[in-house]
Amino acid sequence: MFATHYLEEADAYADRIVLIRQGRIVADGTTAEIKAMASGRLVRATLPGADAVALSALAGVEDVELRGDTVLIRAKDSDSVARHLLTTTAARIWRSPRTTWRTRSSP
Repeated sequence: MFATHYLEEADAYADRIVLIRQGRIVADGTTAEIKAMASGRLVRATLPGADAVALSALAGVEDVELRGDTVLIRAKDSDSVARHLLTTTAARIWRSPRTTWRTRSSP
């Protein structure tokens, strides 16, 4: 048994995943089942100067919407989009109480 926030890591080491939020089990299944449940998520980023065309070109991105400095990215694999934002931009990421990823750029 181990804990992680990354489905990719869990997929590499686990046969079964249990997701817990606020002390309650919210999902329990194989890595494939959990990934299917988590697909099509929304990534919200505060990212001044975001390039919608470049973000749209990321693998699995279905839609990009710009609202001023905020970008909303609907993607099949939110982990991949979040990883891109964290490794290629100045963005920081945090989990909201919901299942949506929210990202904010560094001050």
